[in-house]
Amino acid sequence: MTALIQPICYPQGYSDESPVGYLIRVSQKNKFKNIRWLYPEEGGRFVLHPKDILERLVDSPWSGFDKAKAYLKSYCELKKADLNYSILRFCPKCLEEEPYYRIHWHLRCSAACLKHQCWLVDTCAECGAEQSYGNKISITECHCGSNLSSADTQKISDNVVRYQQFVDGAKSYYQNDKYWLANALCPSEMSLNCRVELAKAFAQWQPIEGNVFDRTGTFAGFTNMETARPYFLSLAETYFSEPDRFTHFLESIHHHVYVDQKDGDKLFKRFYKFYYRYIGCEIEPLYFALNSYVNNNWHYALTQKNSLFSDTMIEHHPWIPLQVASKRYEIGKSVLNRAINLGQIKSEKQYYSETDRTFTLVYVPDVMKYISQEAEQVNGIMAASILGVTKKQFYQLLESEYLEGEAPSEETGASWSFERSKLHSLLERFGHHIPVLEDQYIPLPDALRKIGNRIENPLVALLRAIEAGEIKTRKNIRNVGFRSLCVSEQQLLDWYGVQVNEKRSGLYTISDLGKSMGVSNQLIKQLIQKGLLLSFKKNVKESRYIPAKSVDTFKEQYVLFTKLSKQSGMTFHELRILFKMQGIEAIDKNLPKEERFMNRIFHRYDLVKIKEISSLVGTMGDWDYMV
Repeated sequence: MTALIQPICYPQGYSDESPVGYLIRVSQKNKFKNIRWLYPEEGGRFVLHPKDILERLVDSPWSGFDKAKAYLKSYCELKKADLNYSILRFCPKCLEEEPYYRIHWHLRCSAACLKHQCWLVDTCAECGAEQSYGNKISITECHCGSNLSSADTQKISDNVVRYQQFVDGAKSYYQNDKYWLANALCPSEMSLNCRVELAKAFAQWQPIEGNVFDRTGTFAGFTNMETARPYFLSLAETYFSEPDRFTHFLESIHHHVYVDQKDGDKLFKRFYKFYYRYIGCEIEPLYFALNSYVNNNWHYALTQKNSLFSDTMIEHHPWIPLQVASKRYEIGKSVLNRAINLGQIKSEKQYYSETDRTFTLVYVPDVMKYISQEAEQVNGIMAASILGVTKKQFYQLLESEYLEGEAPSEETGASWSFERSKLHSLLERFGHHIPVLEDQYIPLPDALRKIGNRIENPLVALLRAIEAGEIKTRKNIRNVGFRSLCVSEQQLLDWYGVQVNEKRSGLYTISDLGKSMGVSNQLIKQLIQKGLLLSFKKNVKESRYIPAKSVDTFKEQYVLFTKLSKQSGMTFHELRILFKMQGIEAIDKNLPKEERFMNRIFHRYDLVKIKEISSLVGTMGDWDYMV
């Protein structure tokens, strides 16, 4: 790139100085009317973006910016949408002490000056004009003649202090020991780009006036300080305050943005999907708090069909369809409906216009309480269901010595009545000596969840494989229909591997591999950039491809922290303690923060040493069914 014209006066640059701000200082020293005067006529068009100016300064030995390039580069290489490179944001007190523009003032997500505990400003206190980089010829003076460094400042709250510490990459937070996310949201362990992306993610869902929660487009809430300040205040209170403020935020977007609760439910569902996709379980306390809120406040059923929800979360969700409750707790639907009408069980009705059907959901704690108090007696239909027999078989048992019940009453019209405990005692007589179904066999629904949608028509494909004898099966009579089928997990894995390998033809695109591994495309790109995954292009216009052999090699050598936590059932905190005891560090520990991976990655040979996870890691079980 063409170097800048060397002026007569060129002051020494600061290590954290904005490249644009430095040109303004040079122009001021030499009494230039515009920073464009530093550009040679043959050097191409003038571009105000910090990255372009930094490159020109580095190519201009007189500037001394080649020495500060490494630190400034991480800021200048951020996306254009994340930088203010036309309107200046500044701290008046900083300009008064040392009149130069700091590089971090370029960040649109930058809200305050930590040194002086005050808000940044971007307008003149006298005339109200925004301070445009391109037209400035003085660091401290507005075009109206007012001194910018003498403007009054406004103090920031403790929450905003913590937020700005996060943006700046501080080693610890204000009152670090009292902040609930101090360890999980440690700024010094995240790259600048990661912190900027999180700041936007935190801000764009804040329930403030004027936020329309756009589905598409660039977030514009940080454009100027007047617009940004409400977002800063709200997100700082949500994420950098007490735990209950995060819960209050969830309640607000769920119940207080829209008048119609159905619209509120849709908005909350969009937020949950967004959070899961862009943040996920990386910030463990937030992840647990969000799931806890869903379990306590989401009055819809959660099913295995939605991959956003973990098995544990689904298992503990307190709202389930009435039909599911009837089967799970062996209570007739009419009995449940009667309890609902009597106010003994809370319920919600959900109408679906597409199918013109209404589903009833029941509150599990109420159902369990009802069972313990009222449901010892069951009718004949439920008794047959508990025993797993047909109506004809049930009457055979009734006529034998195996089953006793209270006959129907002609006076009251009541049906047969049986004691639940006696039914279970009967089952126990014949079941306690029979060997338990082997662990290596898993129910068909679990098998389908494991293989996911990477195989076309997975249910049909799996049934055909079972019919062809490619996968051994067992039957669990406690379930009905296809749910009673259990398949050999090892044979399922072998069959799945063959199916996927045939389909992929030995190559992945970045998006295909991200979906298959269950990670972001950004992480795949990082792995390619660092040489941990090999890739190539067939021609200039085509997508980049990653060979399956390279993926297999990566799997053999490395372990992803999030996958290990999920497959081992251990929390991030528990794993960190084990790693610390063994002195095990992530593979990017020695890299600059801005170059670290979005997910923590470890060498497999290091983790095999830890007895609590050695078996899982040694067999590569952390990758589950990803091939």
